[in-house]
Amino acid sequence: MSLRRIAFVCGPTTSMLRPSYLGRVLAQRGYEISVVIPPGTKAPELFGLEKHPVAVYRLPPGGSARGGVVAKLREIRPQVVHCVDTGRATVPGTLAYAREARALSIVDMPDWMPAWQRLRSKLTVVFERTALARADAVAVASRELLGRYQQGQHRAKLYYLPFAVDMEVFAQYRGRAAEVREKYGELKLLTYLGTLIRQYSPEEALRMARALARRREDFRLLYVGRGPLQGWLEQLAEKWGIRERVEFVGFVPEEALPGYLAASDVLLCPLADNVANRTRCPSKAFWYLAARRPIVATRMGEVYRAIEEEGLYYEYGNAEDFADKVEIALAGDAPIPSERRAHANSWAAVADRYEALLEDLARR
Repeated sequence: MSLRRIAFVCGPTTSMLRPSYLGRVLAQRGYEISVVIPPGTKAPELFGLEKHPVAVYRLPPGGSARGGVVAKLREIRPQVVHCVDTGRATVPGTLAYAREARALSIVDMPDWMPAWQRLRSKLTVVFERTALARADAVAVASRELLGRYQQGQHRAKLYYLPFAVDMEVFAQYRGRAAEVREKYGELKLLTYLGTLIRQYSPEEALRMARALARRREDFRLLYVGRGPLQGWLEQLAEKWGIRERVEFVGFVPEEALPGYLAASDVLLCPLADNVANRTRCPSKAFWYLAARRPIVATRMGEVYRAIEEEGLYYEYGNAEDFADKVEIALAGDAPIPSERRAHANSWAAVADRYEALLEDLARR
């Protein structure tokens, strides 16, 4: 059986990485790709879905989420329905359609959230268990999460399907690095990419900048991203006397991001080694590899799996060690990620995995 028609079903808080980037590559390979999104979602504009051969369907406002998903899937008639999260807006409708149409079902499992956040998501846990019991396949983005689910017995077959980077998109916009370099002149650019929330430890980069400022003045710490901690970080930078060396760039659209990363002298990936982070698959690591600039990170989880020995690692919580590793990178003594490694962590490589997954499901 040839499985060529695939629909990704997204909820109101779904990460659009999988349907956007994987969907693009699959569409370029001749698959019929549809993405079903809730009303009001801005994801197609944010990720450029409407510029590619991917059909985007918005659910009508109001009514039952389950009924809306089933009705839209009946209209599209996919052979494979891929539920991109485990919320009430996606799982019931996805599995109901798959059972009715005898379609194959795939469900993405989210990372294991911090305990305080997971307590607010008890219903999500119910849908996770439902997916494991009723879906044909469950996809996880980290080896840590894969290992944890492999400890149980489930109907669904488990597949490791990490996030990645679109190398074609990066190559298309890499040239914008010249504009960024012109803006900052001779300053050394240290770039943190990510949402400014506690779990992602943006304050680690600021503490490093404070330590580094005692040694040199020729740098700028760039926060590329936004989030609720920005105000607090600004206050800390002011308190520590380094505000002029820190810039909050804010959200950067896809076409501008390669320029910032490729123009950077050092790319920063500070994450605490805990369950919540080990079960995640931070996409910044793959964007960093595509930039082929020195990376300073913590040695943990999917970050280390992606980068391995083509980066520098520091001890989390040790600002002086972080600053030491940044200085090594600025001196030109850090590894530069290889093009081979970047391509091995691309969405094209993930699409190869996905096609193997589809072939495996077709034989079951």
